[in-house]
Order: sequence, then structure tokens, then C-alpha cells
Amino acid sequence: MGKRGKGTKRESSHGITLVAQGQGHIKRTQQSPFDPAGSDDTTYYVREIKAERLSGATPQFLIGWEGFSDKVDTWEPVEHLLGHEDDIRAFRARRKEEAAKEEAETLARKKQRLDDNERIVEESNGFEQSTGGK
Repeated sequence: MGKRGKGTKRESSHGITLVAQGQGHIKRTQQSPFDPAGSDDTTYYVREIKAERLSGATPQFLIGWEGFSDKVDTWEPVEHLLGHEDDIRAFRARRKEEAAKEEAETLARKKQRLDDNERIVEESNGFEQSTGGK
């Protein structure tokens, strides 16, 4: 992230005009809710893409901004993130890997529970046979 390039103007979910400036940052050209003074021509850098959701059929991404706390993270539609295609692909790949890892861990826990239950049944059957129980 952090390359500079020609910007494309878009309106954010907060009514701010944002300009995607290559990869890694977005330039604000109107007053921002996290800048009450409203100084123009401020550039905001994307720190990280945190989450994805759908608004209708449009993907939106929760953006963490460089130099700002999580309290000012914003949901931005994919068209506001032109120039961040590599970041979006990397985010989706990480999310896919995390989901696969979580699924593998869930399956391992289920298998362990089945193995434990099977062992308990075998021990129980062995106990009944040794004591003459039914």
C-alpha cells in the first residue's frame, strides 16, 4: 500500500467526497465527520480492510484508517476502493484461509468427541462384562 496515482472521486457512506489515490490511501476533498475543522485536501491512508458485507448486491468493506482509532472505521463500497484490488484479494484470501482453518479445527474437535464417546462405550462394555452386568 502507499503508491500514489491519479485519483477517482467517489462519495463515501458519510457524504464525504473521497478520492482513491492509487493504492493505500484515499484523499478527502470535503468535510469529514472525524475532522470537525473540515480542512480540505486531506489524504487518509487505508490501514487495513477489516470486514466485508453486502449492501444489496454491492460489497462493502470496513476500513481502518491510518492514524485513527477503530471508532472512526467506515464501511466503504467497493467502488470507493479503486486501486485497492490487491488489498481486497489479499483480505478475501486471508478470510478464506481462516474459514478453512476454523472448519478443520471444528472437524478435529468433532472427531475427538466421537473417539472419546467410542472409548467410553468400549470401556463401559468391558466393565459390564467383567462384573457380569448387562
